[in-house]
Amino acid sequence: MTPQDLNKPIVPISYIHLTLQIAEEHGVAKDQLLAGVSFDRALLDEPSAYVGLMDYGRICIGSMVLSGDPSLGIEFGLRNNATLHGFWGFGVMSQPTLKEAMEFANYFSPIRMPGWRFTRREHGDTTIIDCNETIALGPLSQYGQDMILVGLFNSFRQFFPSEEGVTLCFENAKPDYFDRYADRLPECRFSTGGLSLRFPSSFLDTPIFSANAVTARLMARECEREIARLGRTQDLVSQVQDLLQDQKPNYPSLKNVAQSLFMSDRSLKRRLNLMGTSFREILNEQRKRDSAELLNTSTLSVDKIATTMGYSSAANFIRAFKCWTGQTPSQYRRH
Repeated sequence: MTPQDLNKPIVPISYIHLTLQIAEEHGVAKDQLLAGVSFDRALLDEPSAYVGLMDYGRICIGSMVLSGDPSLGIEFGLRNNATLHGFWGFGVMSQPTLKEAMEFANYFSPIRMPGWRFTRREHGDTTIIDCNETIALGPLSQYGQDMILVGLFNSFRQFFPSEEGVTLCFENAKPDYFDRYADRLPECRFSTGGLSLRFPSSFLDTPIFSANAVTARLMARECEREIARLGRTQDLVSQVQDLLQDQKPNYPSLKNVAQSLFMSDRSLKRRLNLMGTSFREILNEQRKRDSAELLNTSTLSVDKIATTMGYSSAANFIRAFKCWTGQTPSQYRRH
């Protein structure tokens, strides 16, 4: 990531307001934190504004340093609710079930959770939501992990039938300040090697009593406009590519990718089609890259590479590779 990327407006102004409010409650004046920012302070009065990650990072670090309290990420997460997120938050609340709410939240996450990618997987009777940084947070890593995981839990806790079986898994060791929040959080585990929210899969069918189909469509329309305005329409393609890359050469099916992205097969097909592509095209592009890499860097036979890439026969693989490159695998390897 370049310095220019760090200054791109991707952080909602509502995050700045909440961070400043928490800091003031801990004895830090607003003007102290805003002294070093590069954005125009007039943006604080514009509810739809965004600021750069660099400025947001300065404010977060300043709030912890000047208050002497490294737990402010948890404070932020515990105040994460629908009113903080505008259209996105009310869109989540308008879905019929927890499953649809999580699907909506994940699809539109670029406008409210920048710098993170979320995937869903099942382990027995447990649903696991993995949270992965897409932007290196550096000195803000612990703050960011506290904020995003506690905030993710707090966003959906009102829809959980209970907190029994709900677990927050933190990548790092347990911080000294965590015991202060034990009575406000579900079971927490530390040094797990990853960041995830876990809960019984039966919760996914929990109905949401604030559901409203008309409001849900209206909020989805507004969020689509926001994504287009911010130029983030390619994010879904990137997420599919990342999932294929992460699991190569055992590429997941469309159904498994859709499940990981909190959506139905039909929704994934439709949204990719609106972006001018398809799951098949993205998968073929991934296979093309991986096949070329194996031909360039390994001594595996063409038959073995075909099997590795998931083709039922070498003939099918050769036909596909020639369609991609204009050459057979053997010709490509020789050249």
